[in-house]
Amino acid sequence: MESENRTFCTQSLAFKHSNNSSLSPLHAIRVLRDDFFVDITRDTPPDFLEAMRFNQKELFLYGLDCAGDADKEGVLSLREKDKLFRRPNYVQRWFRLKGNILFYLKTSDKDSIPYGAFILERCKVRIDPSNERKHAFLLLFEDGSAVEQHSFCCSSDKDRDEWTSTLKRSSYEELRSSMATLRQKLFTMTGKDPLTSEYPYCPDVSVNREKKLSSMNAVVDVVDGGQEVDNYTATILELSLSCSGLSLPASAALSTYAEVSILTPPESTWLKHTETDVVKDSITPHYSPNITFYTGMISMITRLQVRIFCLSSWNLKPILLGSAHFNINEIITAALQSVTRELRLDSDTVKGYVTVQAWKTVSPPSRRRFSSPIPETLPVVEDKGMKRSKTEKIGGVVTNDKGTKALFRGLFSNSISRHYVFQTKKGPAQLKVCEVMGESLYNWTVPKQLINLFVREEQERIDDLKELSHLNSEWDSIRNEIQQEHVDVVTYYKDLSVDLDQYKESTFKQSKAKASQTLQLVATNLHVQRLQVVDDTDQDKTCIYDIVTIGAPAAHSLKFKQGGLKRIFNSSRDGKGWSLIESDSRTREVKHFLEASARLKARIDDAIKTLISAASQCSVPTMNDAMSVLREKIDELKTLCETPLVSSAVETAIGIIDGRTIGGRDTEPNEWVWDGQNFIRAAMDCNLFCQNVHELCMSVESKVDALSQLRHGITDSWHDHLSEHTQRIAAEVQLIVKHVKTCLQLLLLQEEKAWKQAGYSCGLHGPTHRRDVILSQAVSGIVTCFMLHIRGRLFDVHFLQQLSQIGFLAHWESLLSTHGDEMGMLEDFCVAIEELNKTVTFSFSQCDDAQAMPFINGCRSSLQIAVPLPPDRFRLLPQDFQKGRLVRLCVVPFSQGVNEEQSLSDTFGDNSLHEFINSRSLNRLVTYFEQYRDLLSLHSPRVSREIPTIDKLLQRLRQSIDSKKNKNIEILSLSAEACRKMNGGRLTSCKSAKDRTSMSVTLTQAQILLKEHNLHPDLFEQVIDQMRSDGTRLLNAEKNVGEKKYAFNGLQVRVLPKSFRPPEGTYRTLQT
Repeated sequence: MESENRTFCTQSLAFKHSNNSSLSPLHAIRVLRDDFFVDITRDTPPDFLEAMRFNQKELFLYGLDCAGDADKEGVLSLREKDKLFRRPNYVQRWFRLKGNILFYLKTSDKDSIPYGAFILERCKVRIDPSNERKHAFLLLFEDGSAVEQHSFCCSSDKDRDEWTSTLKRSSYEELRSSMATLRQKLFTMTGKDPLTSEYPYCPDVSVNREKKLSSMNAVVDVVDGGQEVDNYTATILELSLSCSGLSLPASAALSTYAEVSILTPPESTWLKHTETDVVKDSITPHYSPNITFYTGMISMITRLQVRIFCLSSWNLKPILLGSAHFNINEIITAALQSVTRELRLDSDTVKGYVTVQAWKTVSPPSRRRFSSPIPETLPVVEDKGMKRSKTEKIGGVVTNDKGTKALFRGLFSNSISRHYVFQTKKGPAQLKVCEVMGESLYNWTVPKQLINLFVREEQERIDDLKELSHLNSEWDSIRNEIQQEHVDVVTYYKDLSVDLDQYKESTFKQSKAKASQTLQLVATNLHVQRLQVVDDTDQDKTCIYDIVTIGAPAAHSLKFKQGGLKRIFNSSRDGKGWSLIESDSRTREVKHFLEASARLKARIDDAIKTLISAASQCSVPTMNDAMSVLREKIDELKTLCETPLVSSAVETAIGIIDGRTIGGRDTEPNEWVWDGQNFIRAAMDCNLFCQNVHELCMSVESKVDALSQLRHGITDSWHDHLSEHTQRIAAEVQLIVKHVKTCLQLLLLQEEKAWKQAGYSCGLHGPTHRRDVILSQAVSGIVTCFMLHIRGRLFDVHFLQQLSQIGFLAHWESLLSTHGDEMGMLEDFCVAIEELNKTVTFSFSQCDDAQAMPFINGCRSSLQIAVPLPPDRFRLLPQDFQKGRLVRLCVVPFSQGVNEEQSLSDTFGDNSLHEFINSRSLNRLVTYFEQYRDLLSLHSPRVSREIPTIDKLLQRLRQSIDSKKNKNIEILSLSAEACRKMNGGRLTSCKSAKDRTSMSVTLTQAQILLKEHNLHPDLFEQVIDQMRSDGTRLLNAEKNVGEKKYAFNGLQVRVLPKSFRPPEGTYRTLQT
């Protein structure tokens, strides 16, 4: 009989004559191939599915011939789409169930012809809960997170129950499960396997548990820097395969692949597990992806069969080259978890050698989402190749490994790791690579501390406004209105803090929650991405490279209707020349002045106390030292009061108070000042106040000199000679500071009034609120980056010297476009980076708790972050750091859009913001490089060797920026490499740090392997694809959206730069 063959790749099969054109993917089917039955599942390689074919006519005839011999048949109503209008409706058809195939006929007549069929594998039968139709049930076909649903309707509940019961028992999976249960019971009763070797392997059969090692515990993993992670898919073992000395037939091309099968006694049939990708042009291939085993697949007595195939040069037909056999227990207990076997085609012919390397694994995290119990499985496989390293090289600097791991603990949690072995261009040498992704522990603690700091600052502002009493009615009304706005901010932030307390165990904010009001101050998708590399050429060194991935700091909860904060500041001008950015700058200046004056007053008071104490003890040296400090601080106060800001504030105060109260006393045209003997009225001028204090100080100094010279002739107490004058100094300083503070508070009130007149709130939803949001997110990222660097480099004297003299360098990469809402995000991002450079500094403190969190102090305009270190590590710091020296930041952002929105902006929009960011950051980076070269080139041989390389990188970077090419990702690569060579940190952002960020991170990791570790150039693109398809970043996408696919469609992938494109099968299909 002549038949027509078609690819069998649908679950709902429509025959050729059918008008039904909607086909759905096949998930599982039992197929006859090579004279034996195999199970085709979602793990079956795509090329196998493409090769599957079915005979349409025979299947059609089978649907006819099984009439009268079917397991069940009858009339059902199937929900279909109307042919003309494509509206769903229920159509009555005759259904016929035979085995695991459910045929449906063209009409409800049992003698009509077959119209289509369902393959009942990977299928669930459920009662329809919607009550849309009576007596209805559903067939659900699952593919990962996607579910395909078919609805059926019966004539009665009894009929429905009969159909659902029969359908549940019809699948091959259900039969295999039943067989496994019976087989286990017989095996337990008799001690013998009741089935012969002709039956396919049943993975659910339990092996005698006494044969399993008692050390088989639940799989957890503690990666350097992380905490224990529960397993939900229980990845228990990864194996890498490589060959050497392959002997290929003359007719074969230089292309090979490996096929892996497993056998667990008492089974006697090999079960194909997987096969690798084809490796071309190599007789020493390393195969990818790694061979992964999950819970229940293997045990310690499982055997592995590795078969190597080569491809015919003329028709690409696979030719078996040879096979090798291994035992799981043997691999795991080997010295380096590595075993090599001869590759034999028969007992006499050796075709080469096969090496199997085992890796310790950890499965995807999120114990909040997956809470299934941890199964009993294999013991943890120790990666001894890495564990035996005596030193670690972190970001290019080798440091002693002793005690380093304890420092990294408490930095990130819920870690996932993936392991690879890559070939180098140095012959047989290999790179052992471990890729780790973990959640930053600072993602919640930093916002919580900042909220408390914001509340404290707002409360201080409220108290200051309350002190401005006795204003005229107009200004008093303004004061009350503004005061209420600050009260609302305090209430709002306190409620926000309570809401955050509900997430005490959280360290991760999903991308879909980026616009959440409750989590607005929490960074989106903040992770640490770590690359750990061991090179066979130098087994004593482990190189570690860290990248912090974070959703771009942006106020998603406040929307982007008016753009981002940069646009808001730059566009806010009135006809009188007032601008929001200038007003904000003046407000910051006022707050800095208030802090400085408060510090000076405290130091003057301390100096006075020291002076009086020394006078009571008649200690001349201490008196002279205290007097010197007092004179110096009074001079500083005088200089501070002579600034134009104070003069402006006094003028503003005179205009506002209009004869009312200032400084707590009555003010008229004159004010109280000290003339040396009594208080007199004088003009309201701070310079006069300071002059009086200066004269009082000179009077005290003359008395100190006199006491020093006549100390033997004075009989009464020295304290009495100085007490009166020092009290007058303290009172006058307090008067000055209070006077200046009141004037400055009135100046702030005037600025806040101008904000309101321009249409901006001083509180919620205003520029300050927006800045709080982006600052909190940015600080979380930079704290994570700094902590990773400092804990890994405490033994590096040159790095600590670099921190002390020129600050911490951080490269922050942005992949946002300059179109639509992303333009607003980029504008927020710009301001966030500037805030970090202006306001954030780091210091070090000693703490016995190695897991203590950094402590944030200060105010919005000056954040000081204290980094706790154990005593033994704190003593490693230079003395200036131990005494409280601050580390300033040099964050250099580089920006380049890569998506379809950037394509629109390149054609119709404006890319000037990208150019502005990159040009300014380049100038800042060049300045930092010059300081770095001058500081370390003479003291560090490594730095002196790399100075010419960095110089060339910066020259190429300038040329690349000046070229103004569209989607020029070379800017990002060159700037990142230059910063890395100067011991800089690295952060990468896009809108949600999920898709574009993953492309950038994997590209960077592959570039590091190529440039720093001699990765074979021919493997570069393969390494990128493997990290994108099998690495941790695809799991990051799953954590965020519940699907192991990047959120690109086919069109979006085509407009990405070539090096940013994900492999086929890792992104969604084209959507219209």
